[in-house]
Amino acid sequence: MLSQNNFTFEDYLFWNKISASLMFPIYVFAMLGNCIIVAATIKSSQLRATCSIIIAIQAACEAIYPISAFMFMFFALTEQLHTYQECYWIQFVPLAAANIAMNMMPMVALDRCLSFGAPLWYRRKNAKLYICCLLTFPVAYDIFLKVLGYQYANEELVVCVIPTGLAGVAARVWSYTQGPVAVSVLVLYVAIRIYTKSVHIQSMIIINLNKSLQKIMFVYLCGYTVVAAVNFLGVLFSTNPYVINTLSSLSGIFAAINAASPVVILYLQSDMYRKEIDALIKKRPVAVFSTT
Repeated sequence: MLSQNNFTFEDYLFWNKISASLMFPIYVFAMLGNCIIVAATIKSSQLRATCSIIIAIQAACEAIYPISAFMFMFFALTEQLHTYQECYWIQFVPLAAANIAMNMMPMVALDRCLSFGAPLWYRRKNAKLYICCLLTFPVAYDIFLKVLGYQYANEELVVCVIPTGLAGVAARVWSYTQGPVAVSVLVLYVAIRIYTKSVHIQSMIIINLNKSLQKIMFVYLCGYTVVAAVNFLGVLFSTNPYVINTLSSLSGIFAAINAASPVVILYLQSDMYRKEIDALIKKRPVAVFSTT
């Protein structure tokens, strides 16, 4: 059915309904879970470390861009179409959040590498300036794509979802750059694994947090590898825009799993996050955390 020669506009609408229905419940959970991470970070005095702030920034982005999935669900089921120009503006904020969130995972991994590799400098750094520096690339990446995307927005009709917020060259650049993001996460993931095995860390808080982040990075690595591969192969081997856009929509299921994974992993793996989340949800005082 996905043969590009026989893939019709009706097939495109059908598969968008399938992908929207599969993504919707995952993104609802992702939005709620990431809102919990942000709220716990704001409320808790225990989550004031630089790494926790970076995690909260990424969670905030991953709580925003699921809004796109809710719009996509409505557009797909009602077969409502928009031009690329209209979709560019409809997805402007969700796409920005998705771009920043995608590029924050390498920044989280880089933060862990710096904390291991240059501990003295890391403890003495200016936290606000440091976080701003880490945000520079994700924000610049989104601005670049937005400027490029504006140049190629056209009047072709599509079902509006995050990938169709960009058209033409901008969409191809977006697809191709997901590969390097996955590679950077892989390299930093391996570096963290090697370092944590070679260095004795006494704090159980840090040990559990690092294990949590390694698991999140692994999920992201798998998810974005699939997303990047599907989008890249679609653009590379198909000239049928319905096939390309359908594959992009289906790959969004793996992006949804990525967005939903942090709250689950942090809650199950990190005692610190579990205590703070429990305290937030159950509205009870947090017990004194023991590192022994």
